[in-house]
Amino acid sequence: MGDGTEPQTCIRCVMGTMCDDDITFDEKGICNHCRAADARANQHRVDQQNLPWIIDGIKRRGRGRRFDCVIGLSGGVDSSYALHVLAQHNVRVFAYTVDNGWNTQIADENIMRLVEGLKVPFHRYTIHREAFRSLQRAFILSGVPNIEIPSDHLITSIAWRVAREH
Repeated sequence: MGDGTEPQTCIRCVMGTMCDDDITFDEKGICNHCRAADARANQHRVDQQNLPWIIDGIKRRGRGRRFDCVIGLSGGVDSSYALHVLAQHNVRVFAYTVDNGWNTQIADENIMRLVEGLKVPFHRYTIHREAFRSLQRAFILSGVPNIEIPSDHLITSIAWRVAREH
């Protein structure tokens, strides 16, 4: 650190000044990252309280359409839980995933278990992997700060396509 101050470590997550120059601590020794996580958790609780109104809004906007909403699935916890909650509330969902060549077998298996178990209409969008990897390689070699731009654009464009189609 070189400024004469003692290193400090968060009492909750053990992250400290030795690995994060932007870390700050409150009077209890809890870091700004833990406080931000607490704020997000509190927001989630508010969303849970509003869930009936959120579900009602989704169903209302879906009236007269084949589906109430579309949902992209990664096979991870967040999208899997979201699909589970929507299905529990009888929301008519069309689910999809984007296979850009980086999906794990576990994620793909999770997705299939979910959509088959919940009997949700589903489509897997598989892209031309060699072309996509070539594009990703170009972004990596270019030195741009966000090498995920190709994936972000792909996922966004397919989300809009799925919404238009379904």
